[in-house]
Amino acid sequence: MEIVIVYLGRRVPKYVFLNLSLLQSRFPDRQIVFLSDFSKNIEIGRRLGIKSILVPSPQENWEIKPTSFNHDLRLRDGFWYKTFARFHSLNHYSMGKPFNSFLHVEADVLLLPNFPFERFFQIKAPLAYPLSTTRNAAASTLYVENYAGFSEFMSFAESRVSTNPNATDMTVLADYADEHPERVFILPSTIDNQRSFTKVTSLDDRKKFFENANFFSGIFDANTWGQFLTGQDERNNRGIRRIYHHMPHHAIDPQNFDFFFDENINVSIDNQQVSLFSLHIHSKDKRFFRFKSAQINVKLAIEGAKYGPACKFRVSTAIVHFLNSSRNLAKRYLLPS
Repeated sequence: MEIVIVYLGRRVPKYVFLNLSLLQSRFPDRQIVFLSDFSKNIEIGRRLGIKSILVPSPQENWEIKPTSFNHDLRLRDGFWYKTFARFHSLNHYSMGKPFNSFLHVEADVLLLPNFPFERFFQIKAPLAYPLSTTRNAAASTLYVENYAGFSEFMSFAESRVSTNPNATDMTVLADYADEHPERVFILPSTIDNQRSFTKVTSLDDRKKFFENANFFSGIFDANTWGQFLTGQDERNNRGIRRIYHHMPHHAIDPQNFDFFFDENINVSIDNQQVSLFSLHIHSKDKRFFRFKSAQINVKLAIEGAKYGPACKFRVSTAIVHFLNSSRNLAKRYLLPS
């Protein structure tokens, strides 16, 4: 089973190539594939020894355009469009290998050494991915059985955008799992324990997050665990990286857990313990993707959790935020319409 990472646009952050190299070093028996719609990025990937494939630009080759959405197109060079357009790239790639399965991994997701690749072949569904809330799923680890299964999801995704321009990749994944439960295997993301959950998650919905935990003997990170342990992206908070803060709108409440590290991560609550197979590094901190330091920094992050919530201030991010805000205000109020 191949591991596929997609990153669209001209500017690919350094952590993306670091993660590609880390995956190749950590899992030498797995084929790592990088998809990009910009040829210069393909050249960089190939120089690193990564199988890199140029895919068609979604903006030029897909009926779904940035203007199909209501999202702010200025946000990080069309962030919401690009995350959704990854589906187009994955569909194109799968079309060329219609009977092959693969695992799509978001570029800021760390796969831990105990990741259970072989277990995925026993899943009886075309797709598998985790939920972060009952209304949001994540392509952080998205298993695709074959092209037929993914193309059916693509038809659903394209149709959903036409009726709901506020849709995102996360809401569409959640909607698909909700409306076609027989076609989606929900990757478990927590333990069957009442204290695992935030108050916003209803009793009826909680089962979705742990019902398949025994199948894997472990859990996956949609985005909650990584945000808690390594921090939230400081670009979302004016340069402040919040660490060991739980997200009240997420289903899972990590602050009720204890964390342990050997060469993998184990989480424990009320004498129940389980392995964590992946970590969504929401902060994009490059230290977690460098092969020689990744494990050390994961260990340090886990050790720091016992001290409670913390914040780090990134001056460079705050400056960029200020400049972008000033530029947008100038365009809005000073330039002639």
